[in-house]
Formats: sequence, structure tokens, C-alpha cells
Amino acid sequence: MGPIPKEYTVNHDDLNKFNNDVKNLKIMTKSDNLKHAWRNGVYDKIKLPKEFQ
Repeated sequence: MGPIPKEYTVNHDDLNKFNNDVKNLKIMTKSDNLKHAWRNGVYDKIKLPKEFQ
């Protein structure tokens, strides 16, 4: 393991920011992280730019 590249972020697969178990964390692009959140009801379509929907 090493540093997370600038264009990537850590995603909590179960959407629980407090569950930092390694099995629940995934490194992905910020775009994919937003898509994951939107698809799981964290954001409304209205709040998300069209390119992420």
C-alpha cells in the first residue's frame, strides 16, 4: 500500500463513513465515488452534474 493518487478517493462500500474495515474500503476515482453515492441514494439527481448521472 502507498499514498492514494490525487485523482482518487476512498469509497466506503456500505456507505457508512464510520465503517473503516479494510473490506469495506475501495480506492476509486472521484467520479466513480460520486456515481456510487448517487446510485445508492446519497445524492439526488438534481444535485449531481449530468456527466455523473
